[in-house]
Amino acid sequence: MVDIFNTKKKQQTLKRSTTKSVLNEKGEYTASEEVNEYKAQIDSEPHFAKVYYQDRHRLKNIAKNHILVYLELSFYSGYNTNQVILNTILKQDICDDLTIASSTLDNVLTELVKQQLIARIGKGTYLLNPYYMGKGNWSENRKMRNNITYNIEHVDESNETSPIKAITFDFSAIPNFIKKHATLAKNKTVHPAKQKRTKTKKTETLEASFPQKSSLLTKLFNLIKRRKIVKSSNTYIHIDKANTENSQVPAENPTSSFPH
Repeated sequence: MVDIFNTKKKQQTLKRSTTKSVLNEKGEYTASEEVNEYKAQIDSEPHFAKVYYQDRHRLKNIAKNHILVYLELSFYSGYNTNQVILNTILKQDICDDLTIASSTLDNVLTELVKQQLIARIGKGTYLLNPYYMGKGNWSENRKMRNNITYNIEHVDESNETSPIKAITFDFSAIPNFIKKHATLAKNKTVHPAKQKRTKTKKTETLEASFPQKSSLLTKLFNLIKRRKIVKSSNTYIHIDKANTENSQVPAENPTSSFPH
């Protein structure tokens, strides 16, 4: 039997290394030791979609076959996007799962758009109204909501506490929001080009005088400046490479050279 409700947890190795410096009684650096590694079980949340009940009356009035299609759309919607791209293959899969004809699916999609539970935002692309259904983080759903305007009509327009007659949504700003969101996500994945360091007049003079030796001078300069950093939990001890063996802290105040 395949237990669909208790899937195996993913095992992930989390590495945590700590370098600790060892000093003798005179405060001399003697050695360093490094640890640790441990494993943890990562339990991921199963596939889900959230239904919001702030306007339950609209959900109550959905026909049974419309609800089934609506749930199928939520299953195939993107995480943190609420978008469903209905190509020919996906449409056929939905029809096969619900044992309905493709014409019936098209009619239900049209009806769901009229009820504004979904919005057609492109050719074959639909958006689940984030005021009724969402998949992903609430922060992302809220961003989508902020780009959708709505108007609430009451039975008695002069009395806002009277029963709600209708709620209409305007999705016109969503396409631009999606483009902007996709651009931001793409820019985050692109690593910015490394900025070149500006050359000082002294470096330019040396390179002009010794063009073949400029790279060698740069390496030599970096080698002289190099320092060894010994990490001890939250304490960092800076020791010159040339004085590693002879570095010593005064006995009367053995911790005075440690930055806090």
